[in-house]
Amino acid sequence: MTYHNTKNSGFSLIEVLLYTLFVSFIIGGVLIAAYNMIEGTESNSENIVMQSEANFLIRKIEWGLSGARNVIVSGSNQILTIDKWGIGVDGGSFEPDLIFKFDSGNLSINGGSGDIVLNSDFIEVSSSSFEYDSGSGEVKASFYVGEYPFETIRYIRK
Repeated sequence: MTYHNTKNSGFSLIEVLLYTLFVSFIIGGVLIAAYNMIEGTESNSENIVMQSEANFLIRKIEWGLSGARNVIVSGSNQILTIDKWGIGVDGGSFEPDLIFKFDSGNLSINGGSGDIVLNSDFIEVSSSSFEYDSGSGEVKASFYVGEYPFETIRYIRK
């Protein structure tokens, strides 16, 4: 009497190919998701730096305007000259204490010791202007950093 083993153990070639394909799809999906997360983090980091730089420029302009008694906007709205109360011994005449200037993609300040660029080399300030309404005392500074607009408005007390 001869016995034949009819039970086949193991995987067929089709099963191996299907499992390999399934694992390949899973690994590919994980790699694509990881790549997108890394790219998104880098983009967010650049936006955070840009926002921080723009906020610094706005705060510096607001600081310059605090305590201002007189301002002049000149140079095609690119230069803001500020005379502050209690600074200097000008005897009531207009002696500029601070000068803000938009020039060549930078915002600079001059407090008597030469121009100092306020923004870093990583950003460029564009479409910038200062406006002053002497009737209401409103001083407005607006500019773009990258594609994002920024603006601040302050009022000079008379």
